[in-house]
Amino acid sequence: MPGPDMTTEDIVETAGSTSAASRLVREVQRRTETVAKLLVTVPHVSPATTNDKVLQIFESHPEFYALPVVQEAIPEGMIHRHRFVELFVRPYYREVHGKRSCTLYMDPHPLIIESSLTLEELSETLVEADQRYLSEGFIICEQGHFVGLGRSQDLIREMTRLRLESARYANPLTLLPGNVPINEEIDQLLGAGTRFVAAYCDLNHFKAFNDVYGYSVGDEMIKLTARILVDAIDPIADFIGHIGGDDFIALFRSEDWERRCNHALASFDRNARALFDPADLARGGISGEDRRGQKVMFPLTSLAIGAVIVPAGRFFTHLQVAAHATEAKKMAKRSEGSSLFVERRAPAE
Repeated sequence: MPGPDMTTEDIVETAGSTSAASRLVREVQRRTETVAKLLVTVPHVSPATTNDKVLQIFESHPEFYALPVVQEAIPEGMIHRHRFVELFVRPYYREVHGKRSCTLYMDPHPLIIESSLTLEELSETLVEADQRYLSEGFIICEQGHFVGLGRSQDLIREMTRLRLESARYANPLTLLPGNVPINEEIDQLLGAGTRFVAAYCDLNHFKAFNDVYGYSVGDEMIKLTARILVDAIDPIADFIGHIGGDDFIALFRSEDWERRCNHALASFDRNARALFDPADLARGGISGEDRRGQKVMFPLTSLAIGAVIVPAGRFFTHLQVAAHATEAKKMAKRSEGSSLFVERRAPAE
């Protein structure tokens, strides 16, 4: 368990929310695992329980770091082992206070967390809460009724595991979720019967840009696109993944998804200019070679987004969604410059 001298900065760092890379992954991946994952089942005592009885429980169960005080399923406080035992080993404390109610030494203001809260939300709550909760743990409830305890060290372990899983399947350039979590997210939305919009995002004429400016500047273009798309989505409702190369997929549950897509297009056109030579900007294109080695003038790189509205019950696998999103992207790429194409027709049965 974290020591009492652990700072809020320590737990944020451990949970992976201070580095830019971890923060980017955290912002775009909605955590589905909840506080219930941390639940430790322990006995509880009532306000009528004596201090002698509490001491007896602690002595019989050295693994109990705290005992919740519960009245009719509602938590009223928590007795912390180290504080309680330190007091009762003092001379005459047991003789004087042993028969009195355990509420005498309980913490009347413990941190109470609903089991449905996500681990990410709990991490943020602990950062903002009083320093002492990092070492003392918290009470877990279901709709206000006591079910058990949780510890910050277990939260740290789970957050670390989530970070490792994110890193395992993340694109190494942008650190956005790769193909495996993308497909899992789509299948999860389909399985839940959730209406969403799948937006396939791709750069126009990126190969010419990469050939002329070099892979290093090309990587900067891809990372710029990633930042723009991350900024465009709602990190709670939406999802953004990096398929590979200059291809991205956004899964929108936001009602204003079309506005968000247009914001991304405008932001790309505005910010990508910094990556072009002034001469190329002035003539509105890049001089390069086509696949046959012929000198041609390519338009400036732009962003194409092909969006498919996915109604509940119409698709069954991520493969079907990907196929329709790919077709929508092809339509978007037919337009000049940055553009959004929305497939509004109902897909064939």
